Amino acid sequence: AVLGQTTDQTSDDQHLVLLGEDVSVSDIARFDPTQLVAIVCLQGSALSHSAVLARALGIPAVVATGPIDHIKNEDAVIVDGDLGIVVLSPSQSTQSAYATIVEAARSFDESLLADKDLPAVTKDGFRVQLFANTGLLADVSPGIKRGAEGIGLYRSEIPFLAHEAFPTESEQYQVYHTILTAYHPRPVTMRTLDIGSDKQLPYMNIKENNPALGWRGIRFSLDNRAVLVTQLRAMLKADIGLGNLQIMLPMITSNAETREVAAVLDSVVTRLQAEGEPVTRPDLGIMVEVPGVIPLLRGQKEWIDFISIGTNDLTQYLLAVDRTNPRVSTLYDHLHPAMIQTMADLAKTAETLQLRVSVCGEMAADPYAAVLLIGMRFPALSMNAFSIPRIKALTRGLTVEEAQICLTDVLTMDDPQDIRQRVHATLVDAGLDHLIYRGASPEPSEVGSG
Repeated sequence: AVLGQTTDQTSDDQHLVLLGEDVSVSDIARFDPTQLVAIVCLQGSALSHSAVLARALGIPAVVATGPIDHIKNEDAVIVDGDLGIVVLSPSQSTQSAYATIVEAARSFDESLLADKDLPAVTKDGFRVQLFANTGLLADVSPGIKRGAEGIGLYRSEIPFLAHEAFPTESEQYQVYHTILTAYHPRPVTMRTLDIGSDKQLPYMNIKENNPALGWRGIRFSLDNRAVLVTQLRAMLKADIGLGNLQIMLPMITSNAETREVAAVLDSVVTRLQAEGEPVTRPDLGIMVEVPGVIPLLRGQKEWIDFISIGTNDLTQYLLAVDRTNPRVSTLYDHLHPAMIQTMADLAKTAETLQLRVSVCGEMAADPYAAVLLIGMRFPALSMNAFSIPRIKALTRGLTVEEAQICLTDVLTMDDPQDIRQRVHATLVDAGLDHLIYRGASPEPSEVGSG
């Protein structure tokens, strides 16, 4: 389906590849998620919001392809998310080769699901909780089917992005209640509205020279108090009779922001109780994604119950690399030595402060990074649902001692490629290198730029 050439009318058995300059959440929401099999963006980067959302849906995405000419609706294409290529008008032999690859991947994933109800415990007894990241209602059930122990990050902005105006309290309540009920009694951590950067509301014309450093996350919510209050009311009411809600604040940079939101939350709880609603105050936490909040965590502890390290933005801000800018996105790497050192320090800080801590984002889903996070003894990882079985198998196949020996070596290194090679050796020694994602090459003459 080529955006700009298509309507929403598709046959029930049609497999859809969604192609456009920059495929948005609202574009994705127009189509039946059971038919959507891949996304191709002519612009953007592999860490853009569209690509992250595609991984949450368990479908391949190829971005920043540049122009793809002479393609139209009904054309056959193959999208290889592992290699980042698009095969145009594939030959029969290429289709057969990819069909074999897809079937092998499906069989392998199904074999991992045999352990979905087993805990993620290392061979020497360290327990790691594995949570799912989610946003669209369409990607709720995959987490449960793949053994998620709850939702570590519910991106509440997704319904906002899919609407044509701010969702009402009632509309938000219906969505939140569906999520909380589906996972009950497992915990569900709902992040308050996090728009800005590459997640712009279609009904608000916000133009900024540097949106990644602009009016986003909690900054927007505090400047639009009515929007924040409505969202908190909907979340609290949706949790009545369930009790598995946790609320998390994005883009916190100061103690004053956390203190102010905590006061708003207390006020909303009091008001709802006065209205006769039997709400209870949930645990409150913050995203650690801006480096400036790290030295403030001791003071933050007065208002929060937990932290979640948002590795996508933390890497971006720590390295001063816009992860959505294809000109510099190759410099973005969560295995950069500065990021590894920062994560190791955060693990120690959380333990010292006795703060519950989890790691979310693409780093948690990366087998290479997961080895190091286990070595740091992070007790909880949150990722797209389709990565959970692989990370569980990796956790159950390692010892903390093996991971810590690897981490000790890595902390002396200054090059991400050296770090990958060292972690790779650990995976090979443990017999776990089959858990690393792989791709296969089709005929070069048929491949679009990618």
